[in-house]
Amino acid sequence: MKSMYWMFAVCGLVMMTGCSESKVEVPGTPDGTIVAVAQGLDSNQPEVIWAALPEKHKKDVKDLIVAFADQADQDVYEQGFAVFNKAGKLLASKKEFILNHPMVAAQKESIAPNYDVAVALFSDIGNSDIKTLEGLKKTDPGTFLADTGSKVMKKSKEIAKSVAPEAAKNKLDSFSGVKATVVKSEGDKATVKVTGADGKEHEEELTKIDGKWLPTDLVEKWDDQIKGAKEAISKYKLTPEQKTQALDAIKQLDATLDKMLAANSQDEFNAAVGEAMSKASALP
Repeated sequence: MKSMYWMFAVCGLVMMTGCSESKVEVPGTPDGTIVAVAQGLDSNQPEVIWAALPEKHKKDVKDLIVAFADQADQDVYEQGFAVFNKAGKLLASKKEFILNHPMVAAQKESIAPNYDVAVALFSDIGNSDIKTLEGLKKTDPGTFLADTGSKVMKKSKEIAKSVAPEAAKNKLDSFSGVKATVVKSEGDKATVKVTGADGKEHEEELTKIDGKWLPTDLVEKWDDQIKGAKEAISKYKLTPEQKTQALDAIKQLDATLDKMLAANSQDEFNAAVGEAMSKASALP
């Protein structure tokens, strides 16, 4: 479980944005921080990660989001998101056709119980502010995590528990009932004994920054990781040829989805899927 609470979310924070105020609070003590983060993740409150970060770290993440939004191609990004939303509409309106398609029918019994939850996931993400680059740039990671992030986390857990109950139980329950005790504390350093739900113990070294306690290894690697992310974003730029190829692919997918949406029978739907697969196989 070492550093899992922070690392779990830091990897995804650069793609976050927001809608509702977070009411999660993180204590100013090292042991209280670990317990609060674990309880938050166990209760589908990923915004606890944002609440646990110092202001400097929050600024770094926000700067990365803005850098990505400035560098990304608006047409490709937003037209791609529009197709994503259309795919969600297809999933919602053609459920029976999809479940009875020959490629899906054999797994229908395992797919059907999670189908509506998966459709809702599409809606949660597709209708959030990140569907436009301007929305991505303006919104706040903490408020996104409190709203869309919480919905996605809850639904993802539901699907995981249904598909692989034992594996999911072992991983998801790792946040439940976590206990923490300060072993030693001196200045801005502290060592905390963490006891997981399985009873296993380990010691976590934390460092205090601006009143917040973070795993020391995360603190030590943070600046280099942010620097590396900024460098990667600065190099991300589509050439005119790449943009044309991307928009052509999006256009083809959009047209295919329209045909599937227009299908009024299983045969029409299957034919549209077959045509789409044929075109896909012909792509370079």
